[in-house]
Order: sequence, then C-alpha cells, then structure tokens
Amino acid sequence: FKPSDCRKSAVRILAVFGNNDGINISFDRQVLDRLAERGAEITPLNKPKKAELLECLRDEQGWHIFFFAGHSSTLPDGQIGEFEIGDSEKISIDDLKNAMKIAIAKGLQLAIFNSCDGLGIANQLAKLYLPQSIVMREVVADEAAQKFLQDFLTAFANNQSLYRSVREARRKLEDAKNKELPGIIWLPVICQNPAV
Repeated sequence: FKPSDCRKSAVRILAVFGNNDGINISFDRQVLDRLAERGAEITPLNKPKKAELLECLRDEQGWHIFFFAGHSSTLPDGQIGEFEIGDSEKISIDDLKNAMKIAIAKGLQLAIFNSCDGLGIANQLAKLYLPQSIVMREVVADEAAQKFLQDFLTAFANNQSLYRSVREARRKLEDAKNKELPGIIWLPVICQNPAV
C-alpha cells in the first residue's frame, strides 16, 4: 500500500486524540497538520465519546488511515489491547468491531497507534482483516514516539512504501536515541494480515 494508491481522492485520515495525561500529543497533531497542507484530508476527534467515534468510522466516504495518539495497553494474555479515547473511557477494537469492518470494506488500509504497548490492538485489527497496522511493541518514551511518527509520515507522504517508510523512521530513531534508549528501533512494528 502506497499513498499513490489513494490519489484518486485525497488521502483521508481519521485522527483520534485520546487521553494525553503526561504526554504531548499536540506534536502528533502538528505532524498531521503538515500532511493536511500537502493535500491529505484529516478529521480530528479530540477525546471523543464512543458513539461519536463509531459514527465517524461509518462515514460514507470511508477512510484510508486510522490514527490514534494517547495511552494504550495490552492485557496480560497478549490478545486484547485497550486504548483510552477519553480521560476515563477505555475501549478495545472489539468495541468498534462492526464500525471498523465497515471502514475496512470502504477502503481503510492502515491503522497507526502512536501509543504504548499496542500488540493486543494489532492482534484484534488483524482478526478484522485490516491489511496493516503500526503499533508500539512496549512502553515507549513520548519523544521517541513523536520522532518516529514525524519521520515515518514524512517518508510515507513522499511516496515511499509502508515498509521502507518504517525502516527509514527506525534508522533515524536509532541514530538519534541509540545511546540513551538502546533497542528503541524495535518498538515500532508493522503488523500485516497475511490473508489480505
């Protein structure tokens, strides 16, 4: 999946900004705003209620990318992940299952969770046959998550493939943070559904 695949119309991104206690997600918003300047259509939802998120996922035009910034975690079994859409509201992909299936049928190709410990979320998305997702494998420092997002989206917006964009962003992350955060490049992972 390359951005050019969606060029028949503007790339549409549903961007959810959830609970940001102790993290700076305004940076993520600025990165997405730069994509909007290049022609992407961004629909931001700031701490939405579940009903609002469900309604947006079912949008008639469909989405190409679902983006989330905030707090998330994977339950001990490793199969289910939860993400905090509000200060006191956690949901899982199962809570959005039917709306997410509609979004996938209308062209959703990629979910990006710029949040901690997202393997359970990726597992749930794969069961819905979402082609690809990018999540952070474990807890990640705010600054590292921001740098990865900026470098990934810059490469991706310049028509690099998904895998090449992630690889480039990982390298830049390693160059910048290797001494302070060894192993940081292995936190962002691409999860691809082999059946798609």
